[in-house]
Amino acid sequence: MPITPSGIYLAQSGKHMLVSPKGDRYVIQLSDSPPENFFKPAVDVLFRSAAASYGNSLIAVVLTGMLNDG
Repeated sequence: MPITPSGIYLAQSGKHMLVSPKGDRYVIQLSDSPPENFFKPAVDVLFRSAAASYGNSLIAVVLTGMLNDG
């Protein structure tokens, strides 16, 4: 799936989400690799692939909040 400026992407349960270059654009791919840090999908997998794809031009933000810590 091509990444667009206005796109919102949610990882499928049980699959890691990856960013990879494809020609002159970037795409979202799903991976069935093993869980990382007990999670699948894992944000570490996504952020590593995004950093490898975008390099120094990447800005990433983690928004989290479950129960009372949000």
